[in-house]
Amino acid sequence: MAGLETILLGIAVAASALAFGGMVTFTGFFAPMVFRKLDKAVADAFMRDAFGPYYLFMAVVSGIATVSALPVQPWDAAIMALVTAAFLASRYVTMPQTQRLFDARERGEYGAAEEFTRAHKRAAFVNMIQLVAVLVALLRLAL
Repeated sequence: MAGLETILLGIAVAASALAFGGMVTFTGFFAPMVFRKLDKAVADAFMRDAFGPYYLFMAVVSGIATVSALPVQPWDAAIMALVTAAFLASRYVTMPQTQRLFDARERGEYGAAEEFTRAHKRAAFVNMIQLVAVLVALLRLAL
């Protein structure tokens, strides 16, 4: 592999590893700890504020992996591009919708609790798919 390709592959591996580690840390440790250690209202407000920067940071890191993998491993770049798009959709579409439903649930609006639960489950499912996709790309890039 040529020098530039080696560097690009290294950047793609590092960015993918950062994305994977960030996702595992945020969803597996950080979020659950916040809800265990803080009062529910404080935890809700804190996590509401944390998700925007999380999605944005993860989109940037995944985007870096995408761009750097493109010349050397285009299939893995495609995986990371889809992950990046999902983070952006989560940040700018899903998160605002889920937050509106959360607020409606808190106000006691009819049907809002069920809609919020469905939206939250969809968001968690997308995040799980992203986690698996990043792991697949990372393993393919690193091996």
